[in-house]
Amino acid sequence: HYVQGIGALGTLVGALAHDAGHPEYNNDYLIKTKHPLALRYNDRSVLEMMHAAIVFDILDQPDANFAKGMETAAFSQLRKSVVGVILATDMQAHSRFASGLRELLDKRDGEPEEPTTAHRELLQECVVKAADLANPAFCWELCQDWARRITLEFHNQANREKARGLPFMDFMEHHPDNTVALCKLQIGFSSFVVAPYWKLLAELFPKLKSRPEQLDSNVEEWKRIKAAAEEAGA
Repeated sequence: HYVQGIGALGTLVGALAHDAGHPEYNNDYLIKTKHPLALRYNDRSVLEMMHAAIVFDILDQPDANFAKGMETAAFSQLRKSVVGVILATDMQAHSRFASGLRELLDKRDGEPEEPTTAHRELLQECVVKAADLANPAFCWELCQDWARRITLEFHNQANREKARGLPFMDFMEHHPDNTVALCKLQIGFSSFVVAPYWKLLAELFPKLKSRPEQLDSNVEEWKRIKAAAEEAGA
């Protein structure tokens, strides 16, 4: 009802490519170091701009351009969708998309009406953003694995920032082998960033309710591990 045709295709392509070429450092690091990407994209959604550009660099290759037969209007719509959903994954825009989900819920609960183009585009962006934040809502084995991967990425960035005399975020400093710090980070991020967002999405699409339920279960497991580690270290 909300996502159809070219919009659905753009959403899938954007989701597939939303981290293409990621250098394992975040936007803040690229901006602080005056990285060429930050200069190219004027410090605005630097990585997301780069990810979107890579998609169309690939599509510019004759043997990879599945869209070459599209009419100009259809390709423009595809490009708008792909770029929109990738830019939505910038965490600087998180509160805007959470508000957008609430707006969609209010529309659903009010007088029924045909979704506008703007509402369809918003939902496409909200869905890909939810997928980008989904690792705390995976089954426990995947949740734990991705938590360690991301925490190690943060740790490596913080070490590089310290080596270069740059300011760094305290929460990024800890190695994932620091069990208590790892658990605290996951409990906070899952509870205060991911859970509210995913619960809004599950209100809009009740078939998704198993994801926030899994997230809540994972948070309880992080709490259990944290308590055991603290007791062992006491």
